[in-house]
Amino acid sequence: MSYKKDYADQLTRYQEMLKEYEKITTDPHYMSVCEEMPFVFLDAKHKAETLELYRDLGNKNETPFKFDHADEAIIFFNSIIELRKKRDEILENASIIVRAGEMAKDINQFVENSPYLPNDLCVGENSRLVNIAKDCLEKLPKYPTLMTKAFQKSFIESCIECLEPEGLDKIVETAYIKAKDMSNIRLTGSEKYEANIAYLQNKFNLAELICEHRTIRLAGTTKPNEDGSSKQEFLAQAAEYKGDIELKCKNGLFYKKELGKEVNSVEISWDGHILGYVPQGVVDEMFAKYGDPQFKAEFKKIVGGGQGINYGCEVELGVIAKEYTKEEEKEEEKEPE
Repeated sequence: MSYKKDYADQLTRYQEMLKEYEKITTDPHYMSVCEEMPFVFLDAKHKAETLELYRDLGNKNETPFKFDHADEAIIFFNSIIELRKKRDEILENASIIVRAGEMAKDINQFVENSPYLPNDLCVGENSRLVNIAKDCLEKLPKYPTLMTKAFQKSFIESCIECLEPEGLDKIVETAYIKAKDMSNIRLTGSEKYEANIAYLQNKFNLAELICEHRTIRLAGTTKPNEDGSSKQEFLAQAAEYKGDIELKCKNGLFYKKELGKEVNSVEISWDGHILGYVPQGVVDEMFAKYGDPQFKAEFKKIVGGGQGINYGCEVELGVIAKEYTKEEEKEEEKEPE
């Protein structure tokens, strides 16, 4: 009696599990996902990993993407944007595959562990497809946070580095490079890069571009602000912040006691909070070189902060000088002493 009852109970349980499994796997949508989505999953996983690698390498001094022609660059960027639009649909389809795979695994473990049920009651498992779908469920939820302004900036710089002027014309036609982008990218590089910068400057009829970029570490980060707030607290918040950190620069004057006079200063703030200042030596050099420059700053990274070490902040400083041109500088260099 006990054997018959146990066999009947386990067979009933198996049939219940099988019914739920077949409810999913015989659905036309599931079958179409199995047929059409494997390469979509692979492509989505690859693109997410590409952006993750770009983010983790954090190399802002070299262009990370290589394009042979404009159409290749446009297709690449379009595919990145299109994946963001289709992300939820892909995640939903991946979850169906993973759920069916987990149910198949549960059924097979139940059969294999049963002393009453034969192994030929096991169902087939497409473990490779399930693993690809699992990778999508892991990678794709992070995808929107990988689509940063830094990524777009690197794409633009890569186009400028790789393409000929006629290729850049195509990129401009797609609006993937706009006039306003020229104030957010580095302006120095290879001979071809700088020639393309000049070409775009002329194309957009821009009389003003950033004259110089310099990576600096902010000064005064350990001193409290005039209102008593702590720069260290704001830097700690920036270290944990997951979005784009937009910095603002403000020129000012402060009284330097040892000189007995006011000197130029440039404060850097984020979200209304002062994080620090451009080092005085850099400020003096830039004002001496460019007259009355303005500045832009791009956040690079927070440094320190562990084991009692104070936080610091590294930024890329851009110098804008309305009355200064490289041509004027070259003419001055040619003048006899």
